[in-house]
Amino acid sequence: MTTRDDARRADDRDASIPEPPEFAAIVAVAQAYCDTIEAACAEPPARDWLVGHVRRELADLLPAGLRLPDVDANNVAYEPESVSSDRWRRVFGALQAGLGDRDYYVTNLQVYGEEARDLGTGSLADDLADVWRDLREGLDALTTNARWDDVAWEWRFGLDVHWGKHAVEALRAIHEIRA
Repeated sequence: MTTRDDARRADDRDASIPEPPEFAAIVAVAQAYCDTIEAACAEPPARDWLVGHVRRELADLLPAGLRLPDVDANNVAYEPESVSSDRWRRVFGALQAGLGDRDYYVTNLQVYGEEARDLGTGSLADDLADVWRDLREGLDALTTNARWDDVAWEWRFGLDVHWGKHAVEALRAIHEIRA
């Protein structure tokens, strides 16, 4: 059984791991993305402005996420505070209003196998809001003294299982809007 003293010694040992430049890079890109989304919520922008900014920031987020250092999941010592459902709905609604008739798009629900033939509807506003939520939670955690490696692990995990897919789908839809 792990005691509180064992956990404290592990935290002291891990706290000496310096923050790599790859982490600072994704923090900057995540902050720019979240700033854009939050600006769009404060005053709904023209669709071209929103799509242009988000396109560049999503294109920067994916490689920055892939460059995150591998950190041990056993070291994750925090649970990110969840963005409230009400806050997420406000962001989603503002993005939906800004995107207008370009919110919904058709996509494959699966990319391999028999199910790859099945089409579904995606929401660009949902994609953008979900990416925002996952990144905002990490940014907020950093302001409350979360360790960089905890946030890096959460962002890497989210890239692999959640926000990465939303970012890719969003870029695909945005590419069609800009074409």
